[in-house]
Amino acid sequence: VRECSTDDYDLQETQCDSNKRRWFVGVPKPGVVCEGGYVPPPLQGKPCNYTCARGEYVDVATQGCARCKAGTYSLGDGSRWEKFNADHLPTNFKIQHKDVLTEIKKIRTLMDEEQGDLMTSAQELYRVFGQSGGSRDRRSAASDSSDPLRVQRDVGYDTESDIDSMCIGRGWKAKDGILIMKSPECSSSVDVEVDLAKDGEFRIQYYLPQDAPYWMLVEVKSYSCSGIGGAAKHVYKTLNVTRNHWHMQSLPLYEGHNVISVTAISRMFEMSQQAVMIKSIEVTGTGYATACTPCPKGTHIAEGGADRCLKCIGMDYSDEPGLSFCYTCSDDYYPNADHTACVMKDACSTADYTQMYGVCDETGKTTLTSEWSKPKLCRDDLPASVKLPEKQENISCPKCNPGMSVQTNHSQGHCSFCPPGSYSDGSKACTPCGPGYQPIYGYHFLWWEERTIPKHIIDLHCTQADESECPGTGQGWQAEKNSVALHYSALPAGGEASIHIMVSEFAGRLAGSGNSFGTVEFSYEVSCPKSLCSFSFLDNDDLSLDNSNWQWTGERGKNKVTRLVKSSGFHDFRWTFSVGGTEAWNGHSDSAMVRIYSISVNGTADGGGTTCRDCSSPTSPATSTSADDPIGSYSDEDFFEYEACAGCPAGNYLDVTDSKNHKCLQCKVGTAMTSLQHMGPSACLACGKGTTSTPAAVSCHSDCTYQDETGLSYDFSSLRGVHTVHTPAHFTQKGTRFIYEYKLSICGSQMDAKCFGNMTERRRSNQGSYLSKFQQVETKVCRHTMASLKTSILNAFPISLGSNLLAVQRLDPDVPLSNASVAELEKSTYNASRLSAALAAKLGHPLISLFFHSGKGESRCVNGRMAIINLLCDPSQEDHGELRLAASDECMEGTCDGCTYSFVWRTPKACKLCTADDYTEQFLKCTNKSKTTQYLWKPETRCAGGVVKPENKIE
Repeated sequence: VRECSTDDYDLQETQCDSNKRRWFVGVPKPGVVCEGGYVPPPLQGKPCNYTCARGEYVDVATQGCARCKAGTYSLGDGSRWEKFNADHLPTNFKIQHKDVLTEIKKIRTLMDEEQGDLMTSAQELYRVFGQSGGSRDRRSAASDSSDPLRVQRDVGYDTESDIDSMCIGRGWKAKDGILIMKSPECSSSVDVEVDLAKDGEFRIQYYLPQDAPYWMLVEVKSYSCSGIGGAAKHVYKTLNVTRNHWHMQSLPLYEGHNVISVTAISRMFEMSQQAVMIKSIEVTGTGYATACTPCPKGTHIAEGGADRCLKCIGMDYSDEPGLSFCYTCSDDYYPNADHTACVMKDACSTADYTQMYGVCDETGKTTLTSEWSKPKLCRDDLPASVKLPEKQENISCPKCNPGMSVQTNHSQGHCSFCPPGSYSDGSKACTPCGPGYQPIYGYHFLWWEERTIPKHIIDLHCTQADESECPGTGQGWQAEKNSVALHYSALPAGGEASIHIMVSEFAGRLAGSGNSFGTVEFSYEVSCPKSLCSFSFLDNDDLSLDNSNWQWTGERGKNKVTRLVKSSGFHDFRWTFSVGGTEAWNGHSDSAMVRIYSISVNGTADGGGTTCRDCSSPTSPATSTSADDPIGSYSDEDFFEYEACAGCPAGNYLDVTDSKNHKCLQCKVGTAMTSLQHMGPSACLACGKGTTSTPAAVSCHSDCTYQDETGLSYDFSSLRGVHTVHTPAHFTQKGTRFIYEYKLSICGSQMDAKCFGNMTERRRSNQGSYLSKFQQVETKVCRHTMASLKTSILNAFPISLGSNLLAVQRLDPDVPLSNASVAELEKSTYNASRLSAALAAKLGHPLISLFFHSGKGESRCVNGRMAIINLLCDPSQEDHGELRLAASDECMEGTCDGCTYSFVWRTPKACKLCTADDYTEQFLKCTNKSKTTQYLWKPETRCAGGVVKPENKIE
């Protein structure tokens, strides 16, 4: 083995010693194999509180500050964490689940009145359900571990387990380089521990939209150098709403050990899907840096002495760290989203050019021009490329935007969306799609006159530097018929103006686009001198918020941009024009402006229908309503594959016998449309044994009568209506009393069992006001949770246990299920039948079992929930009898898994109807020449109603 030399060692610094100085010691480089020879002596470094300026580092050889070279950066005396990795968070970072009640107490006094009211409601809900102590049996506890998420957006919480255990592992996560929190039922903190050589500062760049279901709190605990046990300085700071941009917040740090916690505190009952995010965290005061950090891929810095790197923009990219410049993609390529590589340009499509109307003249005519989007990211010289449409002259100006028309109930000519099931291109009245056809909905804005824009759809907003609203009307935006513009004179220095379009849901996946659910297309023009202002687009559900492709500065002509939508839920799309402070504007403000020509959101579940699609062909393209479609959104490749294109009212199937004249026909009595299938009579599924339906039904029900395999008849008519079952009282760890209340309606076609939650839920509307609503489910079998508070009863978490009656079946204690029975029942019902058969064997008497199914799978109950109502004939019971949950040693309250629930109803109404065969005739001995005949029920008889037993007869 060779001798070691100077080149075999790296100098690494130690922690501060008792004299508050650092040392540099030699550490062999990774992979070096040597022995003896040169060993570098320890080198005393600068005092721990010694610092260099930003853009500098301490040169070990000279023990002085030196400038970072081009391609690298330094904070001088601090650290910045960004581009977070999901697999390897920094070693001094820790993600923790937090107790909500504790966190609420910390910031309760920092909130205004409205926020305080929200916090009080959340506090009440967590006091009841935020700790363990709910009903849980041995088997359900075991099954919980496989699926800790116990929240279903459509039916509320499953409160068989506590919320705290549900939230383990559902805190902050790194995705696309950003820390994100998107579990609205949970609370979580990012904890950062740092040791400071001198007083410093904590800076966080974060995103907290107004609709986010969280409060955010930064808590700093600074300990003296004497150790953790020393006196601590404690600072709390709530983070302000950021509207639609990243915001930077700073707090002081002190010499010694500091623990910084950034906590997203759940508002509990606000189930908005808005996420809160952390883009970067920076700490100063840690002491000098001994090396500069190379600029990551996609960035560069041309000059030395930098404290940050700049992104490659336009057609530039950098594919390795530490570059002082960016490369430029060749003509046939363009940079990817991160500007770390070049991608080959494809053939130009309709998405690569923009079409814009001119101004309408006094005769109601306009022009339609087409231009390639800039920068041009496609090739028009390829055979598959589309050609740029020629300019169209003297075409009629539409009265409204696509999907809208002037409704007859509007006296002032205002436009509104077409009613569901109809469509319009904006120039004609709304037209029904007709049987077997369904509108393709969207939000399309080409005309910007006040009468053409529904106010509840688009929110124009302007904010000054102090976050107060801009003075005057119009919020800074000026409508100019074929565009909406914002000029510097309408926006104060340091302010910003935005356009919001809120979409509640997208209808289905976009054909040929993988997992995309829709598109957002917009045409714009912007002028921002020397980056003194910027124009940006933001989708609240998209995590790639630092993508420079969606922020524009400089001089840009008319451009068209297309963005894919990656999730089907709520989206808040925002277009924002932001400007710098007063100093930045001096001498530059005369030309700054942004102009938006068109916005189209395609594939939504509501909005305006612009064309109709043929539901009879699952792969057929939509049929455009206009030969000269200015939006460019309705070609075959943009057809949306809806999960359920019914084209007919509920309970009706589509008859396509005549391909030119589709018809909607009702499902017949005894059948129901219980699935998404809607084509042909086979879409109407036959109701199960013992069940029936009304015409055009979507579920089956019992008519309150039943005849079993032996011909015995039963009449449950007197059991009509809603019946209630309560569990015994439970107590949370904090002593709050609560019960589960079940509501059942076993026969009749009405969904008359209603469970609800009276906890107010607040959501932000398009006008910006808060709305309140109550959760409620209407079904055949349901459950909600009731808690006793000091002055009121709290109802929460309503869930449906069954809306469709699958079958009614007699189960005997000594007769196993036959193959015929299995064939008649769905697999899940058969498994439930075995439970009822076991129950019948235990009780020793036959049961009449009704199997209800929720019809919808969930993350925990993938096959949906089921409720089994087991009717037990008991002539000794009075009136309706006794209804209770079926208990066993393993499943104490009617369920073993939280998906299948079993009830036992002891009632005389479940007995078969009495017949003459159920009593016997007995002759008594003659007395005084008189013979008495008495009639007695047979010992084995269990019946009610039907034939009346005769009175005794004397002859």
